Amino acid sequence: MTSTKPIIAFSYKRRRYKLEWLAFVFACLLASCSARNNPPRFLIDGQTEIIIRLKEGADTPVGSLIYRLRGVDPDGDSMTFGVRDQPGSDVIRLENFSPAEANIYLNKLLDREVRDEYALVLTLTDGRLGEGNFITQSLLLLVEDVNDNVPIFRPHPTSLTLREDSGPGILTTVEATDADLGAHGQVVYYLQELDGDNDVFSISTVNGKGVIRLVGRLDYEKKYLYQLRVLAIDRAINEKVNTGTTAILVKVQDVEDQPPEFITMTPVARISENARIGTSVLQVRAVDGDKGINNKVTYSISQGPRYLFDIDATSGLVFTRAQLDREAEENAEGTFILEITVREVSSVVPAPSVSTEVTIILTDVNDETPKFRSARYRAEINENAPHNTPVNFIGDAIPEIYDHDLGTNGTFRMFVDGDDGIFDVTPSRGINEAPFLIRVKNSSKLDFETRSEVNFTLIAREVVTVAPKQSKVPVVVFVRDQNDNYPEFTEDTYEVSIPENCAVGTTVAWVQALDEDSGNFGTSGIRYTHLGGSIAHALSMDPLTGVITVKETGSGFDRELVSRHYLTVEARDDLGKGNRNTVQLIVNVNDVNDNAPVFLQNKYEAVLLENEDHFESPLVVEAFDIDLNGTKNSEVTYALVLGEFSRNFSIDSKRGVITPTTPLDYEALPISQGHRETSVRPLRLTVRARDMGTPSLSSDAPLIIYLKDINDNPPAFERTLYKRSIPEDLPGGTSVVQVKAWDKDLSSPNNKIVYRIQSGAGDKFVISPERGVIRVAPGSNLDPDLTSPKTTRYSLNVIAIDSGTEVQRTAEVLVNITIVDVNNKPPVFIEPGTVTIRENTQARI
Repeated sequence: MTSTKPIIAFSYKRRRYKLEWLAFVFACLLASCSARNNPPRFLIDGQTEIIIRLKEGADTPVGSLIYRLRGVDPDGDSMTFGVRDQPGSDVIRLENFSPAEANIYLNKLLDREVRDEYALVLTLTDGRLGEGNFITQSLLLLVEDVNDNVPIFRPHPTSLTLREDSGPGILTTVEATDADLGAHGQVVYYLQELDGDNDVFSISTVNGKGVIRLVGRLDYEKKYLYQLRVLAIDRAINEKVNTGTTAILVKVQDVEDQPPEFITMTPVARISENARIGTSVLQVRAVDGDKGINNKVTYSISQGPRYLFDIDATSGLVFTRAQLDREAEENAEGTFILEITVREVSSVVPAPSVSTEVTIILTDVNDETPKFRSARYRAEINENAPHNTPVNFIGDAIPEIYDHDLGTNGTFRMFVDGDDGIFDVTPSRGINEAPFLIRVKNSSKLDFETRSEVNFTLIAREVVTVAPKQSKVPVVVFVRDQNDNYPEFTEDTYEVSIPENCAVGTTVAWVQALDEDSGNFGTSGIRYTHLGGSIAHALSMDPLTGVITVKETGSGFDRELVSRHYLTVEARDDLGKGNRNTVQLIVNVNDVNDNAPVFLQNKYEAVLLENEDHFESPLVVEAFDIDLNGTKNSEVTYALVLGEFSRNFSIDSKRGVITPTTPLDYEALPISQGHRETSVRPLRLTVRARDMGTPSLSSDAPLIIYLKDINDNPPAFERTLYKRSIPEDLPGGTSVVQVKAWDKDLSSPNNKIVYRIQSGAGDKFVISPERGVIRVAPGSNLDPDLTSPKTTRYSLNVIAIDSGTEVQRTAEVLVNITIVDVNNKPPVFIEPGTVTIRENTQARI
């Protein structure tokens, strides 16, 4: 305040300085306002520098929002964000979108290999015009590597030349660089042989270089050019792997180390056996195995029949040098193997050579005739020999024919001529060589009594149609007399019958056979040599007479096991050593009644209700007899064995059906000693099954009939009336009288009786249900004077009830109880009176 007054005073005193004063005041106001303008600041959470990390290339595209700037101005002025113009500042673009915020966008694509960081200066200016207040903030943009560069090979030799005898070792090295960082820029080398030979060369990574080595053997003749592809692959792990390639051509230089090799060769050649001398057979051609050297070669036959064949040393042409014959024994059936050797004309000692085998086959010409091994054949055969029986050649005859021509030329047919159809020859067709048999074709004409020998011709003729060649040979076959008739039995089948209980020695059958031959071949030489069949062991057969008898008895003669036996009798002539024949013998075992009937069950049981004339379920017994069915021996009849209850039942003798003769009364049956009271009583019978054979046989089976008691009897009291007189002062619970009833039923619960007072007790009396004792009801007073109406006599209707389960039966009896008076009360004045006495009246005694 003190400073203001002088100023005002000054203004009044010096009005002439008014304009100067106004100017001064305005300047002071401007200075005061300028002193109050505060600078803005970046909001970067206390950091001194903004650091942004971005991946190069397409991982961070142009236009990506990479950072958001925030600022604050204490004066609340609006702010403007910017970037200082400097080299590289155009990599970003700022966009203010509010008074206190701006976005930074990527303006150019990043490439770490060109520039890996940008140090930029950001500016922040408030909105005061003319003052230029601003602050700066450093921004560091770091560019992170991405595996975006492929390995690139440095210049290297693109072709190599190696001798084929080179040993393993290093051939060359290659190197590839990758501009990426770390594993992205580290290179590993791999090798591929474009033709698939991956075991000849190898590559290894050594100090960033690829060392190529020869590890396998080279062979110019197999392969003289290798195309190697070298792969350089970076070591990226979680990103795609980049690959660079280069190619190296490896040429193999030939070395003289290979023998000649055949380029044209006929492994099998054919030539006619009548070819002229000098005829070409085949030609082989070979060249030097070392294709890069190609020496001349010469040909020679090193093994084989050089007396028949030769070869041109220069051309390799094989030709004949002698006349050929396929059928000659020394010619191995017309097949020759030649070993041909090819040798190089070389300075190498010994000169490289190679050999091969060729086969020469002589083709056949029909120049041979079928020939028999013998000029004449003699043989013998038994008369009546069966069809296809071969004759027996005698002497030194060899039954074989041959024609060494090949194929059709050596194929021939054989047949007989002039034998009257008795024989044929087999096989009928042969090739080259064939043994043969002469067999019986028609045995009916082979009879010693008709002819003793047969003469005919054996012919072999080629099958070719043009000028076939043939041979003939005479044959004589001698017919030998034989035992050609067989024993014949007088019956086609023998059938006999014997009883099943026959004894040892019993004659079973007599068989007889005849033979048309004479001597021992005929009937006199017949012996019965064998008896076969199921009971042959139990029979004995006379070998001379054919009589068959029982040797031992046993199960074989049990008709019930086997009723018919089939046996075979064998007879042989020639004293049992010649022809044989057999006949069937059928032995029927006749039935004998030796088996008793057998019941199907060990025992039979049935239930019968008292007073019923039939069983609850039909009672049928059944037995069977294993003797011959349909005969008296197996016919079974039934009967009840006489016993205690047998007359109460009847049985059908044929069907075995058992029925009661009359209804049975359970109570009427006699009671045996020790009988226990039950509702079911067993009646024990015996049923007998008897066959009708002679002698008759029988068997028994126990039959138990359970007679079941029913409640068919009512109770009955001992008396028809019960009377009792009791004093009127009889206390409660005192027994008055006991009624008794009985039930004729013999089983519980049908005969268990319960008593009950039906009426008349007037709640003065009670009865014991089990014993029938009538007592004065507890607490009851029988004094007639105290009952209303006055009662001196009680008539009780008492009933007895049995305990039948299906039906209960009852009986009734009358019990009269009279109440007798007793002197148990004092006299009672009927009408009491009044007496008047004067006082002082003297009593009289």
